[in-house]
Amino acid sequence: GLDKNEIVNTKVTKIVKKHPRAYYYSINEELMISNDHPLYLVSNGTLSLVKVEELKIGDKLKSMNNTITIRSISIINESIMTVYMETELGNFVVKANENYYVVKSNYSKRY
Repeated sequence: GLDKNEIVNTKVTKIVKKHPRAYYYSINEELMISNDHPLYLVSNGTLSLVKVEELKIGDKLKSMNNTITIRSISIINESIMTVYMETELGNFVVKANENYYVVKSNYSKRY
């Protein structure tokens, strides 16, 4: 699970391929993400879900191996077609360059 840095297979339960957004965020100039998907913030050894727009430089995000420190975050004001995905476990991993970010799926359900 998330707390043990284990990779666990999960089943995709829903996918919407044409999911338009008016803008998106760039984190560390490598992770391009819409504000729909909360990320796992690591603070004082605990995990909490945080909306992308609430993140700050210096925050630490859960990665597959440990944490990734936010060095930069910016809003990209361009229309983009995104994908919405739900999984049985409620999260998935996104590879961005050499980093693996853990992203919350199923965000339409309360967290």
